[in-house]
Amino acid sequence: MTTSIPTKFASDSLDSGVSIDIAGRLRDGDRDRFLCTLFAPADRRAALVALYAFNLEIARVRESVSDPMVGQLRLKWWHEAISNIDTGQIPKHPLALAVADAVANFGLEADNLLAMIEARADDLQPRRPADMAALETYANETATILSMAALPILGAAVHGPTHDAVGHVGIAWAYTGLLRALPHHAAEGRIYLPDDLCRRHQLEPADVLRTRFGNPSPDGLNVAVREIATEARRHIATARARPQELASEALPVLLPAVLADHYLKLLERTGYDATREEFARHGPGTWATANLGWHAFRRKF
Repeated sequence: MTTSIPTKFASDSLDSGVSIDIAGRLRDGDRDRFLCTLFAPADRRAALVALYAFNLEIARVRESVSDPMVGQLRLKWWHEAISNIDTGQIPKHPLALAVADAVANFGLEADNLLAMIEARADDLQPRRPADMAALETYANETATILSMAALPILGAAVHGPTHDAVGHVGIAWAYTGLLRALPHHAAEGRIYLPDDLCRRHQLEPADVLRTRFGNPSPDGLNVAVREIATEARRHIATARARPQELASEALPVLLPAVLADHYLKLLERTGYDATREEFARHGPGTWATANLGWHAFRRKF
């Protein structure tokens, strides 16, 4: 399978009701998830793109404002827009209308959207996770819930082995994303490495906050990063343990495991140096995109 396959899927997606503007924003802002939507059924792709574009919109609030109060106002606008879907009083906003359509016609649950907004509101005043359990909670609140919200859109089971596998992939994807964004978060004054992990490897907060792309990693950082990467891989392995029991419809929300594998292998090649640009800044290239397509064609993740 070659990269021409995703290009064709992208064309099909626009023919199946996906707004060019919304799809374009998702493609530019979250190319990994955009690529995974290309393997959703054509008649459900628009709803999935709307959900992922909504997630991108609220996730970016934190980095787009300098004043948390401004961020709260933006998220409040979205909270009211989602809360009013049942009444039909939807703002004439392309993304809000697309999300409302997904709620009305594809089983997307507004409660999940509201919970996602609340998690991003908490992110405006980030708290450093105390331990891996707290980091996993954060992953569930920001990433796993998104994947769970996608299951009804795809017509997939929301309970049982499929639910469990999607949960593990969601956590693995969140961990991988946090590691890739570590220097970016440090520049913003945010630390997502668990406090007990840093203490164990004698990492001071100031050391982590000085982390930048291309700079040498502080002592102990690579070891801490490796521990989180190992946890991500463990979750991927658990998700893949019983493939015969999983709903085939869930494949688009399981495919991020393929991309997480790719990024974690890049990280391993750097000696778990999260400051290396080949790990952190480059999206899926030709090989990774083709590999994603191959897995989708084989109905594997």
